[in-house]
Amino acid sequence: MTASNHSNRTRSGKSATRTIAGFSMVELLVAMAIGLILISGMISVFGGNRRSSELNQAMSNMQESARFAIDAISRDARMAGFQGCLDLNTASATPLGNGAPTTDLFDTATTGSVVTSATNWIPAPHSSFTMPTGNLAPIPGTHTLTMQYGSAERAPLTAGMTSPADNITISAADEARWGLTGNELMIISNCDFADLFRISAIATSGTDKIISHDATANSLNGVGIGNLTADYGNEAIGTAELMLFSSNIYFIGNTGITNDNGDPIRALYRQSLPYTNPPLELIQGVENLRIRFGVRQANGQVRYYLPNAPGFQPGEVESVQIGLLMSSWEHAASDIDQATYVLAGQPIPPNTDIAAARASALTHAADNRLRLAFNTTINIRNRRNQ
Repeated sequence: MTASNHSNRTRSGKSATRTIAGFSMVELLVAMAIGLILISGMISVFGGNRRSSELNQAMSNMQESARFAIDAISRDARMAGFQGCLDLNTASATPLGNGAPTTDLFDTATTGSVVTSATNWIPAPHSSFTMPTGNLAPIPGTHTLTMQYGSAERAPLTAGMTSPADNITISAADEARWGLTGNELMIISNCDFADLFRISAIATSGTDKIISHDATANSLNGVGIGNLTADYGNEAIGTAELMLFSSNIYFIGNTGITNDNGDPIRALYRQSLPYTNPPLELIQGVENLRIRFGVRQANGQVRYYLPNAPGFQPGEVESVQIGLLMSSWEHAASDIDQATYVLAGQPIPPNTDIAAARASALTHAADNRLRLAFNTTINIRNRRNQ
């Protein structure tokens, strides 16, 4: 056999097999384990980011709501006792209007009460105010805060009164800012006198509005009277002004709404004149309101009193401490809230009896809702250190 024939047989015979190796079972299991770990990590990161976003949103909502609530209360507190040019520390407006929620603006410009039950406040509110009932009933353990004042929007008289019994004349444009319908309580004042009266009728005369204040809507010492203290509008110095009287009561009540865990959602409400109107819900998520009143002592120091403190004199109030406890809508915290919050110097401890905490604000529920306490002190501009 020649070499050539051997070579030909080799080329024409069965060729060598090439083996392609794949993943072994162990390698597949390892790869799957690594994939599951990566997917689990991604899910964990996504879940963490989502939870962080929810927490940040809840915190942001509470902070924004608290700012709104404090701003609303602060605006009224800074106006408390305002009656135009006449200094409240010199004399307060004579109360003539029937059903006016004050007998002395000096003493009632800034007041408050402790809510002991749905039908009992200490001290009791003015008799002209009927406490809300049902869902709107103030929460026991919270405080109420009342501020009374003449509006910042004032209207000068366009004609002087010829006598204290004469009608009051202002421009129709000024009256339109209030949209008076009759029966409103108003303050009229100059730098010497002021009266709190009730409108008995409104008439139009050209570009003016004529406001009446007769004995059907006003009285003094229980006797109907149509006279004011002075014939306003004839001042040699200064100008008589008319302003709308406000008496706003802030309190905490239930909204009638519950979250997914059955927790009632509370809100800050404001009851304005006329008191026959329903209270206005200002902001949800306000769980508690506590206040203290600052009164300057003989040594010059300011001492703070609870609304129901023995010997407390509302006419001496120079400042108000306000504490708000805000809570998230849902259970957003991972841990039970065991913190004790301080509102206007008063501790609000946790309570594991959820039903009791829902019924009263002496404590807060030891649940998974987020909470933040906000405190501020507001000076009463129309009070001064005597």
